[in-house]
Amino acid sequence: MAKKEKLKYCLWSYNKEEINDVMMALDKLGIESFRESHLHLKIHLLLVNKKNYDQTITFARENLDPKKIGMVNDYGVRRHLYAHSLVLATVKDDKKLDSGWEREGMQPPFIREMLNNLSHSCNCILKIRVNNNTHAIEIYANGKDEDYDETRDKIISYIYENMGDTFERASKCEDNGRLIKKDKTRKRDNVYHLFDRTFLASGMYNPGGNSIVPKTDEELLTKSGYISDSVNRGCQRQKQTIVLKTDEKIVINGVAELYEVKKYTHTWDAESQSKNEILPVESSLIDHIKYNTSIVFDKDVAKLTTNYTTNRDAIINRELAFGLTFPSEVSTRNAILPFPLKAGNYNGVIEEYFMRSTDGTKLLHFATHSPYFEIYDIPEDFDFVNNNLALNKASTVYDIRDYNPEEPELQSVRNIIDNNLKQLMLSNKDN
Repeated sequence: MAKKEKLKYCLWSYNKEEINDVMMALDKLGIESFRESHLHLKIHLLLVNKKNYDQTITFARENLDPKKIGMVNDYGVRRHLYAHSLVLATVKDDKKLDSGWEREGMQPPFIREMLNNLSHSCNCILKIRVNNNTHAIEIYANGKDEDYDETRDKIISYIYENMGDTFERASKCEDNGRLIKKDKTRKRDNVYHLFDRTFLASGMYNPGGNSIVPKTDEELLTKSGYISDSVNRGCQRQKQTIVLKTDEKIVINGVAELYEVKKYTHTWDAESQSKNEILPVESSLIDHIKYNTSIVFDKDVAKLTTNYTTNRDAIINRELAFGLTFPSEVSTRNAILPFPLKAGNYNGVIEEYFMRSTDGTKLLHFATHSPYFEIYDIPEDFDFVNNNLALNKASTVYDIRDYNPEEPELQSVRNIIDNNLKQLMLSNKDN
């Protein structure tokens, strides 16, 4: 009998006789196998020596009925006999990963859209499994086709071109779920770490987070109007492409859809300082953005110029009283898209800088139209393109209008603040 530690789960069935028949067939091939029954689950498992695992799966797919027998993947998960693992994609923010992504009815729009687009492109139905332990999803297909190499390539290309804001890495898998060791796993280009910290990206991905983007304070009710009870916002349908990359300049083109859905059940009366219940109303603000970000850099400075346009949709689900066209005058996107909350086409330009301190320990980031600046701690060998993981860590944000210039943490960038930030004509000082 094979040593216990060398055995591996391979096949499974609800019918014990089906497993017994497989055992006899494998015995004729010189493959020793064992049955393990789990009566409380009403399933029966087949184990073989690890070295015979792949051969047994191949035999099963060529000779057995997939309605009666299933396979067990490399990680011990029961699957359809023709289940083929294709790609493992690691999420950037594990807090956003949800087991509901596996079920079509619970999938967020961007995951559902990804699977629909890929299934159409690859001409096969693709599904996902969530692995919270590895902070990743596994994309797989059920089919008799054994050649999924082209499908794997299409999936990985799609993820890096369209889902860079969600996934940071994508790797090919063998059919049984095991990562392909010799595969040259693609990673999201490091330059995107720099882009993710830009004024535009911070406002798109995390408008309420720690950054130089001014925050919209909707809680300060200074005049009468509608009060939003809930806000659902996000960024989806993003696609990014590096269209130029040299030793001195990088250009990134991108598109994204930003959405903000608000629900209102009350209005605020500023004179009486009271809330009034109303017939519920819902508003949707959707921005279809196209942007071009040019990054010019040397060892110590990176200048970023972003030109963007947005096709804005502003929708409400019922007519409002008093001739109002939209229930709110503010949006969580106001800082990056300072335009009327009305349907239309708008455009703008964002200019910002990342500057290294004279002692090489700090990196200062500011935009020419924002009163805020932030500082990152960086290693001595930091560079803007290849070794910029320090940008993934939290920064310290300051307000140029109200900060202590004598603070010890600011001394290495004091000259940059005095010579650059204080000279800016900050156009949004009232934000």
